[in-house]
Amino acid sequence: MNRLKSPYRQFMAVTASALIGIAGALTLASPASAHHSVVKVTAECDTAAGEWVTTWTVNSYAPEGVHNYRFAKAEAISVVNGIATPFTVDGIAVSEPGIYPHPVSTPVVRKARLSGDATEASLTVKAQWDNEWNEKDDSSASIKFSESCDKVVTPPPAAANPKATVTADCDGDVAVKLENGAEATRDAAFTVTGTDGFTKTATVAAGKDTTISVPARNAAKITVTEAGRRRPSSTPSPLRPRTASRRVSRPAASR
Repeated sequence: MNRLKSPYRQFMAVTASALIGIAGALTLASPASAHHSVVKVTAECDTAAGEWVTTWTVNSYAPEGVHNYRFAKAEAISVVNGIATPFTVDGIAVSEPGIYPHPVSTPVVRKARLSGDATEASLTVKAQWDNEWNEKDDSSASIKFSESCDKVVTPPPAAANPKATVTADCDGDVAVKLENGAEATRDAAFTVTGTDGFTKTATVAAGKDTTISVPARNAAKITVTEAGRRRPSSTPSPLRPRTASRRVSRPAASR
């Protein structure tokens, strides 16, 4: 009799396994699991503003044939000094019933700025799809900040206040006076160039001056530039001082 029952028991075991497999397949394909949302969040510190920039991503999943959905719930909370305060994430908000603005195939990615002293933030959503299926459970994501996002004040770039004055003597030699204003925040790096390859450089501290002499043979054209400026500080054309004419008195002729 045991031999007669053995094939029957084997058949029953195979049938039971098959039923369990089918039940499992039906569970995986159930509407509740096919409709769901996934929320993710990242953050970075904007030191120029002293604010956290949070990026929220919502992915929606639904069976084939379901194309769009709406947020039936969208709640964003930040915590500052132990106090929970609602904030908005533009583009992730509850829409009117019957209006499904978000495609299932495209993630919703939006940014929100939070106070630099926020300690945590979260976003909770529930979706309703265009087949009128409502998400049963909340979908949410949260982030905690281990330190504050402080504003970093960047000092203005250092600037010089260069000035060049050119004078010439009677022999045609030229004196180029280089100055850097007292209000300058860095040294002024001057370059003086003349004709026939003449070049000299000078560094002048704030509130100081120096003079560079240019021989007459190199003074036909003089250009003064400063390292922090795109254009020449000046391209002076030195004028030679006029020599005063003197009359010579001759003795009167004797009669």
